[in-house]
Amino acid sequence: MIARLMSRPGGWLIALLLAAAVFVAVNIGARGLSGARIDLTEDRLFTLTEGTEAMLAGLERPVSLTYYYSARLGEAAPAYATFATRVRDMLDGFAAASGGKITVQEVDPEPFSETEDLAVEAGIQPISLGTGGLDNVYFGLSAQVDLDDGGVGEGSVPLFQQDRGMFLEYDLAKLVTSLALGAKRKLGIITSVDLFGVGRSMGRSQAGPWAILDQLNELYEVAAISTPQQLRDQAPDLLLILHPSPLEDPMLYAIDQYLLGGGDAVLFLDPNFESAFVDQGMAPLGPVSIESNLAPILEKWGIKILPETVLADRGLGRLVNAGTASDVVPAPYVGWLDVQPENLNAADPITAQLNQLLIPTPGIIELADSSGVTAEPLILSSTDAAPMDREGFGQQPDIAALTESFVPDETAPFVIAARLSGQVETAFPEGPPEEEVVEEELPEEGAPPEETSAEETSSEETSVEETTAQELPPHLATSIEPLNVVLVADADMLVDRFWVQTRSLFGQTVRVPHSDNGAFLNNALDSLAGAEALIGLRGRGTGERPFSVIDDMQRQAEETYRAEERALRQRLEELQAMMSNPEENEAEAIEAAREELLDTRRRLREVNRALNADIETLETRLAVLNIGVMPILVALAGFAIGWRRRR
Repeated sequence: MIARLMSRPGGWLIALLLAAAVFVAVNIGARGLSGARIDLTEDRLFTLTEGTEAMLAGLERPVSLTYYYSARLGEAAPAYATFATRVRDMLDGFAAASGGKITVQEVDPEPFSETEDLAVEAGIQPISLGTGGLDNVYFGLSAQVDLDDGGVGEGSVPLFQQDRGMFLEYDLAKLVTSLALGAKRKLGIITSVDLFGVGRSMGRSQAGPWAILDQLNELYEVAAISTPQQLRDQAPDLLLILHPSPLEDPMLYAIDQYLLGGGDAVLFLDPNFESAFVDQGMAPLGPVSIESNLAPILEKWGIKILPETVLADRGLGRLVNAGTASDVVPAPYVGWLDVQPENLNAADPITAQLNQLLIPTPGIIELADSSGVTAEPLILSSTDAAPMDREGFGQQPDIAALTESFVPDETAPFVIAARLSGQVETAFPEGPPEEEVVEEELPEEGAPPEETSAEETSSEETSVEETTAQELPPHLATSIEPLNVVLVADADMLVDRFWVQTRSLFGQTVRVPHSDNGAFLNNALDSLAGAEALIGLRGRGTGERPFSVIDDMQRQAEETYRAEERALRQRLEELQAMMSNPEENEAEAIEAAREELLDTRRRLREVNRALNADIETLETRLAVLNIGVMPILVALAGFAIGWRRRR
C-alpha cells in the first residue's frame, strides 16, 4: 500500500502529512498515560504501598504541600534532576491517592525573591553552588495543615537526600501522618543508657543523642521517666524500657501497674549489653550495667530471659575481622547475628517486611509451660545455635576460639524477640511497696517564717491530698485488658554503630541505615499503638541484597579451612620464636626449623587461596555471564526479531 502511494504524484507529500498526523495523534493519546509506569523492582520501591494508600484515603484534614526545587540545581548536577523527577512523581501519587485532601504546589525559588524568603522561612536548607546569595538553590518540601483549634500545623523536609532515596515514600508519609494526627502520642522512656546524649559517645559515630531518638521525636512526644511518680503523672500512651539498671521495687510496681492497666510497652532487656564496655556515660538512672532484666514481673508472667547467657549462632554469624588492622582475617562471629527474613515472623506486621537485622550478643527468651501468656515469636535464631556463657563475649572476644568451641544445641531455634499477650496477675500481690518520701527542707535557723493566708493553706492542703491520691491509685491485682507487649532480649541493636551510618551533606546530618534495627523498633511501637500504615514503608529497609550463595560458600570455607589456618599460624609463631634464639638451639635444629617455617608458610598460602578459590570461580562466572553472555543473547534476540520482520 505504501509503495503504491509513493508511486503516485504527490505521494511523498501525502505520506509526510500522514506521518505528521500519526505523530500528533500518538502524543495526544499519550497524555492520558502521563505518570503511568511499570514497577519491576522486587520490593515495589516505586509503587505506593497499601498502607500509604489507606492512610491517604482516610485523611480527615487537608494537607498543603509546597515543593521547592531550583531548576539550576538540576542543570549543575543532573543526578539531582533525575531524583527531583522521582520526588515530583511521588508527590503526584500522594495527591491522587488522597482524593483531593492533598494539594501540591511546585515553585522555583529565584535568588532574592519572595519565594526564596518563603523557602527560608519554611526551613528549607539552601545549597550553595559557589559564592554569594545568587548561587543558593533549594530542594525541599514544606507542609501545612489546619488544626481543630484554629492553629496551623507545619512540617518540612529541609533537603531531599539522594542517600535516603529508598526511604522517600516513608519520609513523605511520615510527614503527612504526623501533621494529619494533629497531636503526637506520648512516649515515655525508662533507660539507663545515654540515649539522650547527656554523657559521652558510648560507641556512637559522634556525641549527642542516639540516632533512634531522632526517629522517635518525629512521631512521638518523647519524655524520659526516672521515678514511679513521673510514670503515673505522665501516663504515656506508649512505654519504651531500654536496658534499665536494676530497678527498685517502687519503680517495678509502677511498671507492673501501668501494664496491668492496659498500657502498651516495648521492652529491650539485655543479659550482655556489650556497649557498656565502650563507655559508661551518664544516664537518668545511673551507671550502665552489663545486664538488665525485669525478672519479678517477667517471672510472674511465666517468661524468663536466661541470665548471664549469650545466644551464639554459627548459621547467622556476621563476618568480621578476627585479625588485626594490618593482618585481616575474616571469620564469622557467632555472637553477632546477621538475621535474615527466614528468621523473622512473616505473619506479623512488625517483622513481615524487614530485610535484615544485626543483633549483637542477644539473650534467649523462654516461656514456662504453666505460663498463661501467649508469646508469638518475632525473631528466631537458626537451627545452628546454642546458649553460651557470656564471659567469652567481653570487650575483646576471641572470635576464632568461640567458633571452635561452639557446639549446636538440639533444641534450637531459640526466641530472641516475641509479642506477648494474655491476662496476667500482678507481681506485687500484697500491694504497693513503700516509696521513699522526700522531706521538705527546713528553713535556715534564724530565718523569719513565711506568712501564709488561710486560703493558701487550704489550697496547699487540697494540693497535697490530690498528689497523695495520684501517688496511690487503686491497686490492680489482674490486668484489666490483655497484655500488649513486645519483648526483645537485646539492647545493643539500637546503638548507632550496629544499624546506621551518620554523614554530613551540605551542613545537614544524614542518617543512612545499613540494617533494619531502627525500623524494627518503630514498627513495634506503631503496631502496639494501632498505627500500622507506615510499617510496609519501613520494610523497604536498606535495599541491601546480600549474595546468599557466596555468603554460604564463604561460611563453609571458613568451617573447612579456618581451624587448619589457626594451627599453622600458631606453629609459625613457635618456629619464629625458636629461630630468634640461635644460642639456645643447635645449628641443625635451626636449619630444620627454617625448612619447616618455609613449608608452613607455603601451606598457609595454599589454605588462604583455598578459602577464596570457589568464591573467585563463582564471581568469574557471574562476570562472564553479565559482561559477555548477556550482550550476546540480546544481540541474537535482536537479529532474530529483525529476520522475522523481514520475512
